[in-house]
Amino acid sequence: MKVYHVSPRRLALAPAIFGSCVAMLLVVGWLSGDGAALAGAAIGAAYLIALGAGTTALVWYSRLVVTEWGVEVRHAGWSARSEWENLRALDLTPGHEGLLLWEPLRRRGPWGLRAGAFMPGWFLPRQSPIVDAGHWIPLEPFAWWWYHGDLQQQLLEHAPWLPGPWLPWLRE
Repeated sequence: MKVYHVSPRRLALAPAIFGSCVAMLLVVGWLSGDGAALAGAAIGAAYLIALGAGTTALVWYSRLVVTEWGVEVRHAGWSARSEWENLRALDLTPGHEGLLLWEPLRRRGPWGLRAGAFMPGWFLPRQSPIVDAGHWIPLEPFAWWWYHGDLQQQLLEHAPWLPGPWLPWLRE
């Protein structure tokens, strides 16, 4: 079993955003010279720290699990899995990487994966109906491991029939 967390860049994004907002809030409160403004900035900073820690924990919890029987995506509130034989194709469109399935995912959890549940632009227009039908495993959050880790080799080992430009040079 191999577990892939989201990319290190994506994992560092939430602390960087919330940390810079906290720093900016505290500097503005301090520069105001007013004790009440500084106290308000400190309360706002505490709220942002808690929000940032929670967001970071949710992002860290997301993972792609590759096992002998198949692949599973786990997020807070839902998970979805598929056997290797169910994998149909690989889409390596930058920023929208994913696996196309023959049969719908087996989902657990109240939310599941739905294209409309994410920000506009998260999925390509051609991917949204596939995602809603349950025939898509998103690899984009874990794509860093595709380009800088051994995720390519794991998929080649378990699903060598997947079409893609990555196959010829990996087999040599």
